Amino acid sequence: LTPPAKSSAVGARLCVSDAFRAADAGSAAFGAFAISGKMQSGRVTCGETLMLMPSAEAVTVKSLRSRGEPVSEVVAGDLVEAGLAHAPAEPGALAAGSVLCDALRPVQLARRIEVQLRVLPFASLVTRGMPCELYC
Repeated sequence: LTPPAKSSAVGARLCVSDAFRAADAGSAAFGAFAISGKMQSGRVTCGETLMLMPSAEAVTVKSLRSRGEPVSEVVAGDLVEAGLAHAPAEPGALAAGSVLCDALRPVQLARRIEVQLRVLPFASLVTRGMPCELYC
């Protein structure tokens, strides 16, 4: 299976893998709230306002770190820690699975998806009705 090409035309997309308070990040200067994740497309700079999806809330990036080092900009493929200027208004809106994206080109939400799954020939690993998690 070949992975699909990543288009830069969709704007910035940062997939959140963890969210935590500034005290956990080691420095209050980092931001009121912080996230970590991977940039999937585009670029993000300090001071930029992004859209938090699926809650559609605007958040401002206060600071950025990539691989533990402070940076002013991150691009697609970077592992990122981003300090946000304020915590989201809605508790629980920012969690693993959320996406920070370009406010002018937000990700489209789906209520239903169709998937074709190729299962390896090890029948004992995957059984009918077995719950699974899908990461897109």
